[in-house]
Parts: sequence; C-alpha cells; structure tokens
Amino acid sequence: MKRNITACGAAIVCLSWLAFRPAHGQVEWTVLAYLSGDSELEEEAARYVSKLRSVPSCDDVEIVVQIDRRAGGYDGWGDFEQARRYVVTSEGGGRPRRLRRSGWSREVNMGSPTTLQDFLVWGMGKHPADRYLLILMGYGDGVRKWRAQPELQGFAGGVASDSSSGGDSLTVAELGEVCEWTSAELGRSLSVVAVDSCFSANVDLAYELAGHVDWLLGSPGLLWNGVPWHQVLTVLCEQPAAGAEHVARTAVEAYADQQSGRGETGRGSFIGLHAERGVELAEALDGLTGRLTGSMDVVWPAVTKARSEARDAAKLSDPDADWFPAMVGLRSFLEHLAVAVDEGQEPELMADIRRTVKAVDGMVIGEQDAGPSIFFPPNVARFPDDYLETSQLAAQTGWGTFLQSYLAELDRRMTPSVPVPDE
Repeated sequence: MKRNITACGAAIVCLSWLAFRPAHGQVEWTVLAYLSGDSELEEEAARYVSKLRSVPSCDDVEIVVQIDRRAGGYDGWGDFEQARRYVVTSEGGGRPRRLRRSGWSREVNMGSPTTLQDFLVWGMGKHPADRYLLILMGYGDGVRKWRAQPELQGFAGGVASDSSSGGDSLTVAELGEVCEWTSAELGRSLSVVAVDSCFSANVDLAYELAGHVDWLLGSPGLLWNGVPWHQVLTVLCEQPAAGAEHVARTAVEAYADQQSGRGETGRGSFIGLHAERGVELAEALDGLTGRLTGSMDVVWPAVTKARSEARDAAKLSDPDADWFPAMVGLRSFLEHLAVAVDEGQEPELMADIRRTVKAVDGMVIGEQDAGPSIFFPPNVARFPDDYLETSQLAAQTGWGTFLQSYLAELDRRMTPSVPVPDE
C-alpha cells in the first residue's frame, strides 16, 4: 500500500542525487547507527559508539553514526549537547577503528522522520554498499508513544525519543514510511532494521516494513543491557558476503550469549522477524480475528483467560514486563487460547489458531515461546481512538475490529448494571 511520505522528505529527495554521487568503491555492508541519547540513555548511546569503534578494521564493512545528546547529563566523551555524525573508519590490518567527525553538528529532533531521512541520505550516499543495516537505539515501547499513556507520564517513548523535543519519537507508521521512502526514492532498501528498544519486535512494525526491509530485529518484551553489536559486526567483518539472515541470526545469538554470560538468562529478549512474512501472519490473523469477532458473545471468556495467562507467563519470565500492559506475546496468547477453546465445539476456530501459530513460527528467529508482541490493551480505556487510522495492521486486517469488539464486550460484561428505581 502506498503511503504519504512526510512533506519535508520531498525537499531531501530533490537534493538526494547530489548526495548519491559515488565517493568511492562500493562495499558489502554499510552500518547506519542512529543513536538517540537525548534522554536518560545518553551514557548508553556513548557506549554504543565505543563498542562500534572496537570492531576490527575491514574493507567490506563501513560504519557511520549519528548520535544526539542532552544538556546536563553524562559528562564523558567531550560532554557535547548537539547531534554529531561520525565515520568509524577502518585502519587496515584488523586494527581498531578510528572515530572521525564529519563536521556536521546541530540540534535536531531524533524523533522526527525527516531527521532519520536526512541521516540515511548522508550515510547511504557517502558510503554506498550492497546491503545496509540500520540500528535505531533509544527509549521505546512498541506501538504507542509513552507520553500518550497518562499512567506513564514523565517517560519518553516511541522509538528514538528525544527529550529536548518534548519527548517526540518515531511511531511505527513513521518508521514504516521512512523505510518505504528509502527504497522508493533512494532506490536502496535496508536489508536489516534493528530497533534496540523495548517491544520493538512487534507485529504492527513487521507488517509496516514488509516489502521494504528483509529483517526486523528487536525485543518482543523488555531489552536489558543493549545488543553487543561489536561482536556481531566482528563476525560480519570475517564473513562480509553473509546475507541479511546471517546477520539476524548472529545478532540474536550474540544477545542470548551476553545475557547468559551475565547470569541473566530469561531477563530481556531479542529476536529476528522476517518482515516479508509479516504479510502471511497478517492474513492468518485476519481469518482468526474475523471468526473471533463473529462469535464474541461466546468466545470472550476464552480470549480474556488467554490474554491474562499470556501476561502472567511474561511476568514470570521478567517481572518488569508488567510496566507495559498494552503489549502481549502473540504466540503465547494463541497457545493459551487453544487451551481455553473447546475443540469439539469450535473445530474451525482451532484450525485458525493453528494456522496463525504456524505463521508466527515461520517468521521468527530466536525464542519462540512468546513470539512477536502485539498491541492488545487490557481495557477499552487504553484503546486509542486513532489506532485504526495509524496502524496498517489494524486497518487492513481484522485485528483492529477484533480489539474494538472484544474490549467493548469486556466492558459491557464487567460493568455492573445499575438497577432502575421503581417509580
């Protein structure tokens, strides 16, 4: 589906051909690290740069960085406040890389799609490659901006939130638009998009990226300690001809090994999603949710039980998962729904559940227990009025209608009836 690209992006497109004049020979991979440190994650963003600098020099993997910082926070590494761009240059012979400033520095809103577009024009234009890996780092909560949730006021959210810009952040729709714009206007697709934030490996985002990105990497739940990209890129330097799936698998395994080495197995998660297969999952979801919606007055107790048990399972794995009540592990929900449904009475519904589980398993690299997360608020008060307008998944499948129907039914069943007084 063609979407409207941001108006400011048009100005960038007009100049993009200048930025794309070949500066040097094309390499196998260019890594584009977009680090939003204009938040409490400022020190963590600085650490990301140090880790990227420790990647051994090699001819076929180039690394560029845009990092933003905030005033009055972390005072290391020069204590600058504006955004800067760096090239993490190879020195040859496998030696550590050197950090070279591009000369670009300004105050920007990292939560604006135009800022990300501008970075991609610069990075992909100056450092053309056969494949591109985009790393987005910053606070996030999956589908909705945190500031849109009253109970979480004071936190910044979305993806790559920017505290100096009122906590603005890239929404799922905006990130999808940028990736579509990149392939349509720049003629270069992003092979891998890694979103290093909580609840980023979600079905909404995978569906948005389908057709424009090969692999989405992220956490279906909470992301602890960051991703060891220096280890991933060291392997890539050793095997530069490796494809996007190899990078995805390497990153997922590196994160699992990191957490195990810290004695934190099960705390935090990081998986890969084959974005193109998000369409297959959406088709399966459409059939399942259509059947559920058509018999909501009968199935709502099973849906309620399955959602509750999926949430309980997530909290057993990581108690802090209760911070985000609107996101649920899709596979976990489906498995609990299968238990709650009477197959003898609902054979067609069971078949739809199995088909959807199969679609989930077909797109995931990494832990299968919970699968990707999906937006599934606990009550009607948490359902945003604009969800069907801002989510392609909700608008183009039955998921949005299912949520509306289920939450309305739940509200009706759970609201005590008020007796009418006798006249």
